[in-house]
Amino acid sequence: MAGGSRVVTKRLSVVASNVAAHISEVSRDAWERILAEIPQLRGDEIILNILKAGVEENISTMLHVFENDMPLENVEGPASALDYARRLAQRNVPISALIRAYRIGHCRYLQWCLDELHRQEPDAEEAMGHPLHERRTDLEVALLAVQYLGSPLLLPAVP
Repeated sequence: MAGGSRVVTKRLSVVASNVAAHISEVSRDAWERILAEIPQLRGDEIILNILKAGVEENISTMLHVFENDMPLENVEGPASALDYARRLAQRNVPISALIRAYRIGHCRYLQWCLDELHRQEPDAEEAMGHPLHERRTDLEVALLAVQYLGSPLLLPAVP
């Protein structure tokens, strides 16, 4: 969070570090919720494995960003996530399923972070409400839409 308050940046770093210690649990929680809520993503074992890898890589990346106060401009989408989007497109899975998966994964990741923040400081939840969380998710969804649809014209403007 380059340029953010030092107190908030430190809180986010500690939260991210503590949540990262449970990356397998966080990823499994997000992956299971995605599969429970989006039937179009179930079935093909190869696709399931790529989804699982993509979920863990995405969560790990975001934890790394906050743990080390990295600017979002230096962050790229994980290769497994890009491959996952291409494979879904090849199987004619609606892009809405992919976008919904990102939103569900983001919600589960954010809940783990909020729970950790609450454990540390019950009154500090506003620190995780930073708009970078949503901006990162929106950027990643836009990049995956390009991979899925093959058209950079669909990228939304990001402030």
